[in-house]
Formats: sequence, structure tokens, C-alpha cells
Amino acid sequence: MQAPPPQLWSPSRAAALEALEAFLPRVPRYAFERNFDRPGHAEVSRISPFLRRRLITEEEVCQRVLARYSFADSEKFLQEVCWRTYWKGYLASQPELWSSFRSGAERLEEESSAAPWRARYEAAIAGSTSLSCFNDWVAELKQTGYLHNHARMWFASTWIFTMKLPWELGALFMYRHLLDGDPASNTLSWRWVAGLHTRGKSYLARADNISKYSDGRWTPKESELASEATALTETPTTSATRNLPKELPRATSAEDSILVIPADDLSLELSLEAVPGIKAVALLAPVLEMGESPLVRTFAEQACSDALSRLQTATRAPRAAMITSSEGLPCLLASSGATSVILVTPGVGPDGRWQETVTAACADAELRAFQWRRPWDETLFPLARRGFFPFWQGAKAKVF
Repeated sequence: MQAPPPQLWSPSRAAALEALEAFLPRVPRYAFERNFDRPGHAEVSRISPFLRRRLITEEEVCQRVLARYSFADSEKFLQEVCWRTYWKGYLASQPELWSSFRSGAERLEEESSAAPWRARYEAAIAGSTSLSCFNDWVAELKQTGYLHNHARMWFASTWIFTMKLPWELGALFMYRHLLDGDPASNTLSWRWVAGLHTRGKSYLARADNISKYSDGRWTPKESELASEATALTETPTTSATRNLPKELPRATSAEDSILVIPADDLSLELSLEAVPGIKAVALLAPVLEMGESPLVRTFAEQACSDALSRLQTATRAPRAAMITSSEGLPCLLASSGATSVILVTPGVGPDGRWQETVTAACADAELRAFQWRRPWDETLFPLARRGFFPFWQGAKAKVF
């Protein structure tokens, strides 16, 4: 199996820009080639690990593509980039889906030792099933932190409908190993395959489809895969309490402020170039508490280190620090001389836990707390309330 070049996912903004530039010549062919899972994955951009931490942003990618091609020639690729915005906006409107997934996955892990599906589960995560294609996907995922999107769909369908395993454990396994596995796209994509996102509609992996789009690398028999995908059902969840009891007011000025940035938005200097009023920059360390692989942990931590120096240069802040615990932030607040804090709104998921910590620290230090969200998100998140294609029609009208 040919792994992608190691330098492709070097956790830096420079690597992100290089990867995008290398893919741009293939954009016009993307609509016709994107479903093929071939060694090296040259048919797709492979920039998703950078988008996960926003070393490069969805808006920036779209702008660079449209600077080179017409909308008609690049629409399919632009759509795929905007799926990530759609998933994040959808989860922001229904954060209880993340809470429900986490609690369900934790419960199922605890119960797995006595579950009737234990042997199937252990074989699946070890990549030692009777399906050689599935075993290859597990190996690639563990070794590289990546899977082609088509393979992810085949993987999830096989896990849920052929192996009859809980979807939450499959989503957790992928989250732990994917470099691009953010809470929104990973969780909601698994729910989509299972038939929980769009009620009654699920995705079924077929042997002929796998063979066709892998150029015959994998040729499972029809009898080895489920012949139907009966959509799963669940008890509707009630809206969960958001991370904050109430939403913070919007920031209108950075004067005499500390800028606090989560680990899922690591190119903020594009929107805050040379803001003279910022007293300090605090980059919140990634929250890695779900058994993430060493590959995922290293990428996240090094991406944050890459971002911190860029942020300090862009904002000209006299101080910049990585905050790794709840004790670190009060020290910075007390020593900065700032009168307020601007929190860049984190996405729903583990990094969202910082929001309560920041708010409490501001209250203790008697500092005003404000929030800031990218205009791209402010514009598009409200459109992500139903399916993707209504979202896409709205996005075309507003940002393209």
C-alpha cells in the first residue's frame, strides 16, 4: 500500500498552502475523478487535515480556486470544501448530537467486554476480519491518519450493516485516528451513513462499487456485504445546554484586549492582521481526551506551535502563550494589563470545553469577555439547518 508523502501533512500553514497549490491543476477534473480510491489519492486534494485545524480555511481555499477557474468548472470541488462548513454549522445548531454521541460511545465501550458483538468489534478495530478490503482500510487509517472519502463511506456501511456493530464505536474509532476527524464532519457523516441524519435514508456499500472505484484493488463478493441498509432509528434528543449559560456579546474592537484562540482555528492572522490594540495572544491547547492516536496528537500539538508564532507576528502582541491548563489563563490575564478578552468561538466538541474556562477566568479577573466568529461562519452557519443542498443554494447566493 502506498502511503501519501509524509511531508504532505506536515502540521504547518506553509505545508497547507503547498498542498493546495499542488492540487489546483486537477480541480477541473475533480468532479470526474474524486470517487476513485487509488494509491496516493492524487485525485483528491488531501487538504482536509489542514482544514480540520484551519491552518488553511474553507473561505481561503474557495477564493484561491475561483481566482483560477470559473464557478462552473470548479463547483463540485467548492461543494466538497463547503461540506465541512455545513457539518460545523449543523452541529453548532444541534450540539446535543455531539453530547449524545460521546455518552453513547463511552457507554458502549464500557459494555463491550460483555456484549454479544465483542469478537466482531475486536476483529474490526484490529483489521483482522474476513474482509480484506476492510482490513486494508483499517491499516491505512492507522498508518497514515487518512482515508479517501469513498473508503470512509464503505468502511462505515460495512461496520454498521455488514458487521452489525454500533455506529458510535465506529465513529469513535475513526475520530481517534483521522488527522482531519473533527467532531462535526466525522460524527454527522457516520450518522448520515446510518440513516440518522436524513431520516430513512442510509448508505449501502456494494461490491461492484468498491471494485469499480478502487480499480479492482478490492473485489469483495456480493455475499460478503450486507444486501440492504435499513436505516437506524433513535430516540430524539432534547436540546442540550450550550457551553455558555448565555452567549457572549460580539467584539467590536481589539483595543487593550487579550485574544484567546482555540486549537481549531489556527490561521486567524488572516482576519486580524497587525491589530495594534491586542495586549496578548493566548492559544488554547487542543483538548485530546478521547484516546486520539499519537499521529493525531502530534499533528494537533505541532500545528498549534506553528500557529502561535504567526499570530504573535501578525497581531504585534507583546506576549503570546500556549495555555495548556485552566491555571495558565488567569496568570496571563493578571499580567497583561488588558481590560477585556476576545474569545474566538470554538466549535462544538472537546475544544468547546475551553469556553466555560475562559468565561470563568474573565469573571474572576473582573475583565469583560467578548466573542468573535469568522464572517464566513456567521454567514453560512445559519443556513445549515436542513440538508446540504438547501444549504448549498443559500451559500451560492451569499458567498459565491
